[in-house]
Amino acid sequence: MSQSISYIKKLLKENTLSLRKKADQMQFIHTGNVSMPSDHREENAIELFDRLLYVTAESISSDVPLINEEAILRWGEEAGQYLAMSRQDITAALTVMKYTRRAIWDLMDTEIKETRLLHEDVIVLGQHVDMAMDTAMTSFSKAYLHVKEEQLLEAQRSILELSTPVVPVLEGVAILPLVGEVDTQRFEYIMEQTLATATQMELDYMIIDVSGIHSIDTKVAHHLYQVIQSLDLIGISSYLTGLRPAVTQTIVSMGVTLASIKTCGTVKQAMDTIIKMKKTTASF
Repeated sequence: MSQSISYIKKLLKENTLSLRKKADQMQFIHTGNVSMPSDHREENAIELFDRLLYVTAESISSDVPLINEEAILRWGEEAGQYLAMSRQDITAALTVMKYTRRAIWDLMDTEIKETRLLHEDVIVLGQHVDMAMDTAMTSFSKAYLHVKEEQLLEAQRSILELSTPVVPVLEGVAILPLVGEVDTQRFEYIMEQTLATATQMELDYMIIDVSGIHSIDTKVAHHLYQVIQSLDLIGISSYLTGLRPAVTQTIVSMGVTLASIKTCGTVKQAMDTIIKMKKTTASF
């Protein structure tokens, strides 16, 4: 390895603080602000920045115009996960990396002007720095987006749990109130959770109230019918309440007669019916 390349590797490792400040300065000059000033970064963020410079320096070699991606990919994964988990903005981080690259090039430019670099090494240095930074940014972005997707899925699961509560009202009786927009994904979740919860609660009756649903399509109506059938198969009688005309028309259009489904106008009516049935059963 030539002396000039070894010299740059050493500079990158020993001047992390000055490069951080240089990147901030260049960002301010070009944009008028600094998205993540080095003086206000968390300790973990500073450590990740310093490691980026270290793995970039380690990727530089005069042998072949290739980089050792393993350390850079590992850095990108850790940095992306850290940023996403700490709920920081990816745009700000990518901007910092963008101007960090410029700061490294500015450092090399200074070394060239002061003739401490051989011109034949400049191309090699540029190739390795750019490839290392590109790889780091790609790996970082993928890891960040992966965590965000997982967080979004978890939030959706939490929303589904909150939006499909099975509420016990009497011994052996519960209400499933459906409110808002109901799509196929949500009904698949309803099917799974309702059957599990109903079994766990040892229910005899389930009141499914759809008064909070203004309209449903044929697929969703089919899922609703499946929920009722599935509850029936495990010995739980279902009552459908709050049917709106539009919902009724959709169910009928499927060829399902309402005669095959126990219906009541309101939850109160269903409760009264169930209480009477429970009293009748208890009298025998």
